[in-house]
Amino acid sequence: AREAGGHASTPPAMPATARLARAIGRVHRHPFPTRIAPPVRAMFATVAPHAPQPLRWLFGSLGVTGPLVAAALPKLGPETNAMVRTTAVVTELSGAPGENVLATTARASVNIRLLTGDTVASATAHVRRAVADPQVEIEVRHASDPSPVSPWRGEPWRRIAGAVRSALGEDIVTTPYIQLGASDSRWFTDISPHVYRFTPFHLTRAERDALHSHNERIRVAVWLRGIGFYRDLIAAS
Repeated sequence: AREAGGHASTPPAMPATARLARAIGRVHRHPFPTRIAPPVRAMFATVAPHAPQPLRWLFGSLGVTGPLVAAALPKLGPETNAMVRTTAVVTELSGAPGENVLATTARASVNIRLLTGDTVASATAHVRRAVADPQVEIEVRHASDPSPVSPWRGEPWRRIAGAVRSALGEDIVTTPYIQLGASDSRWFTDISPHVYRFTPFHLTRAERDALHSHNERIRVAVWLRGIGFYRDLIAAS
């Protein structure tokens, strides 16, 4: 958002910072719609036989219960929210260079992570509709559409499932899932359609919350067990 600038003692009716703040609030109040993407649907179908009632029926009947599940998951936390919708959050803000001057430009960076099935174009259009202010400029700076979904059937998938059983335990169910953040694995889809975002380390909630933050850590036994998975996967290949 831009304005002419000047001294902060004589602000205009709608300074750039206020216009930007209003736009940010609108984006926050208009989240992307929820839906069950194919990998998430497959995950629920896989775990349904192992779940207690009524979850078994709920997960196994998504043709009927899908909208209900999609609406409920965002209320259970940020991870389940990201399973069923494209997410958007403001991460960087900038305004005036000094405390007593008006910002000629107020800027916000909106980090958008696309759910499978959404595109850069559709996400940009959603943000424009939410902001609904032609005086707020919206620029796509860095973007890539979601990478293809890897198949959860066939020999490569069976190798992963076999290594999970042999190294991690017979009681663990190998299920499709959707990775919640982007990774460098998307660049490998030009080489192979079988690109699986999977890490064989059992992390507690506290350990997951520490990823990319202070005191990021992993237990030694968990680390060694994960190495066993890779050993078994390589042996099966």
